[in-house]
Amino acid sequence: MKFIKKIWKSINGNNIFAVTTFSLISLMVLITLGGMVIFKAQFDKSNSVEAREEYTEYDRYYAMITSDDRADFWQAVYNGARKEGMGENAYVEFFAGNMGARYSMEERMEIAIAADVDGIIVEGEDYVALRNEIVKAGENGIPVVVVNQDVVESGRISFVGIGRYDLGQTYGRQTCELAEEMLKARDAENDGADPGKKLKIMVLISQEADSNGQNLLMSGIREEIGSNRALEDRIELDTCTIDDSGAFTAEESIRDIFMGQDEVPDILVCLTEIYTTCAYQAVIDYNRVGITNIIGYYDSETIRAGVDKEVIYCTISMDTEQMGRYCVYALSEYLDVEHVSEYFSVDTYVVNKENVDSYDRGQDDEE
Repeated sequence: MKFIKKIWKSINGNNIFAVTTFSLISLMVLITLGGMVIFKAQFDKSNSVEAREEYTEYDRYYAMITSDDRADFWQAVYNGARKEGMGENAYVEFFAGNMGARYSMEERMEIAIAADVDGIIVEGEDYVALRNEIVKAGENGIPVVVVNQDVVESGRISFVGIGRYDLGQTYGRQTCELAEEMLKARDAENDGADPGKKLKIMVLISQEADSNGQNLLMSGIREEIGSNRALEDRIELDTCTIDDSGAFTAEESIRDIFMGQDEVPDILVCLTEIYTTCAYQAVIDYNRVGITNIIGYYDSETIRAGVDKEVIYCTISMDTEQMGRYCVYALSEYLDVEHVSEYFSVDTYVVNKENVDSYDRGQDDEE
């Protein structure tokens, strides 16, 4: 304040410029003092909140590793695992998925092993690098539960999901039902005089076409369709390999089916959530609604909308929250008694136009 008084004495009362200068300096001083007061109040309040904050300590730490942490399917599985973990006093985390670099699943397995986590939940994919990491985790005393697709001869303690052959049979049954409906409508249109060309069915498979799990799934589909004698000479079953190595490559591969082929399939069988969503959008974009039908996987909001609009004939889903719960239960059971069942079967559902409005996955929203 002495500084301000000194300025006041040195200025000429009749000098407008001097008066203005004095006013501005005074205002700046007041703003500075006010800011300091507000900052101190906020700082004290922050310290008070932090002092009252309680931290939860967990007995165990489980790492969950999947190919796409943001997918609705894996978010739902994680939700079930997280809730089960809270009851077991175990913290479950999507591991290293939000780091700056995008690490592969085997790289995140390496990080989890180095971090000496208590257990690992990993999406099953049948390739050598991932299998080796599961073996390595076991050698380091870290139990691994494989989810959705089994990885045989890996040393995993348990598999949670549905058998790929059984899932293939479910796809096969739904494909037969849809094919029969479409052929019946075609026959009625032609008055039954001309059976016409064969119904083209295409199964979208991943680049890991030689994987044991995918081969089992395709075996289930082929056997179920092959057992239907009424369709024996009236359908053509084929596969199409989808490039899903990048963020948009799956979408591009599926769009190529509609643009680059002489004959667009009558039925697309989609084995993943991403394939289903991309096929649904492509059918709309290329004006194939009512012409090309889709049998999908999972029941995200987008997929359910497709079922409701009858663009997707049906979708095959599983109780993802149950899947997450079983994963955590298997790890905790093994760590407690050093023994656990090698296989936990998850409930599956077929969602179609008739039940989509009333169907409930049984998954509660996060609190």
